[in-house]
Amino acid sequence: MMIEQKPAALRTQRGMTQAQLAERLGVSQPHIAKLEAGRAKNIELHTLCRWATALGAKLTVDVAPNSARKRKRPAA
Repeated sequence: MMIEQKPAALRTQRGMTQAQLAERLGVSQPHIAKLEAGRAKNIELHTLCRWATALGAKLTVDVAPNSARKRKRPAA
């Protein structure tokens, strides 16, 4: 799942239009459309935090080990 899909779905669940969200964030509606379509490059953590706050949500970040990949030790 792309990171943009969750806030877009939450906005829809909240019954909020892109224009209403844009107003809360102080940006244009086309900017919200670009974010939600995944056309924005290098979305900053600060932007995601503002987006979540405007939607009445929280932002969580998780870094977890990839258990499927194990490093091989070099042969002695």
